[in-house]
Amino acid sequence: MPIADGYHYVAEVRSVAGEALGTVALTPDWRPALEWSHWEGVRQGKVPPLARCPGGTIEPIWDAALGEPRVEGFRTTLEPADAIGPPLSFWIPRHYFTSSVEQHSPSFVSSGKLQAGERFSYEVCAFPKTESDDVHADPRAVGFTVEDIPQSLALGSASLETLRGTARHRAPPDVCDGEMPVFIPRNVIDEAAELAREAGEVETGGVLVGRVYRDTGGVEVFSVITAQIAAKHTKADRTFLTFTPATWTAVRAAIDLRDQGEIMAGWWHSHPHFCAACSREQQRLCPLSRPFFSKDDTALHHTVFGRGFDVALLLSDLGTDDLACDLFGWRYGMVAHRGYYVIGDAPVNGGESQVGAEEGPVRVDEGDGPRHDGACITEQSVRPLRP
Repeated sequence: MPIADGYHYVAEVRSVAGEALGTVALTPDWRPALEWSHWEGVRQGKVPPLARCPGGTIEPIWDAALGEPRVEGFRTTLEPADAIGPPLSFWIPRHYFTSSVEQHSPSFVSSGKLQAGERFSYEVCAFPKTESDDVHADPRAVGFTVEDIPQSLALGSASLETLRGTARHRAPPDVCDGEMPVFIPRNVIDEAAELAREAGEVETGGVLVGRVYRDTGGVEVFSVITAQIAAKHTKADRTFLTFTPATWTAVRAAIDLRDQGEIMAGWWHSHPHFCAACSREQQRLCPLSRPFFSKDDTALHHTVFGRGFDVALLLSDLGTDDLACDLFGWRYGMVAHRGYYVIGDAPVNGGESQVGAEEGPVRVDEGDGPRHDGACITEQSVRPLRP
């Protein structure tokens, strides 16, 4: 994926009290941000539905109060489908860098500037690269060019309104409006839940397969999960689940055997009850007592399910009679808690979906940073699509 980014990035790390602790150089992976931006463009009908984003440009957005070099966000820019209209741009929040900064936090602990578990803040600065930076960044790249061949993603046609009339919307309390609709049949969730119960105190999982459609009543794109394929040949324990090469071979064979024109559209896995031996007060405060995506979960999603429409279903044993069922997906190039539709649950009010019509999943904190429903940048302004 060709990525044009003419800047170096540095994070200035501070204590909660505002004391300067030092700086760290950052090397961001912009692929998730561009993949998410590309899929938002597909949803708007302004870029072609390719399996992967062909590339784009990254630019910093300077802090309105402090100015350059301090950054308050980033602009991803894609070329339009006809290469005639204006470029399509999207806003990415500054906390896209949070995980990268966290990776450097052990150095501040080892130097005594932070205590283990202590919170800290950071600001991002961007500095223009020079021509020598580009030439010497990777000597192996000098002298040849690698070009990816774009692969089209076949979109079916279906009525989004009709499908919504057969489903119930489930969403976390802080639902983000404007996300791509995802539909999951009740029987798929039930199958995954049964496998999770059978696994007991060991994690288990599988792959979600389905199709992607363009709404016959508009330009919106949505995903319909049609089945789950239980993951075989995995390595699992109480705190991890590893999909091996044999796992992926078995999944592809199962998809071929089904011969339904399905694609891998996500995955699912389970978390056992981590806090069974803890007191109620400890469980109330412990982050493990609510649905969450671990660093390993995020790494797998990033590596295998990096397309803008890929999702991850999480089944969590929280010590109640039923497993909590939560969906995660891409938002601004980061894995985030999101809503979804369950096909087969009784529709609400004669078919209209209601957010919060039934108790939603437990809220997952996404960390510090601005929260927006979606943002598109024009040449004149930076504005939220749905303020």
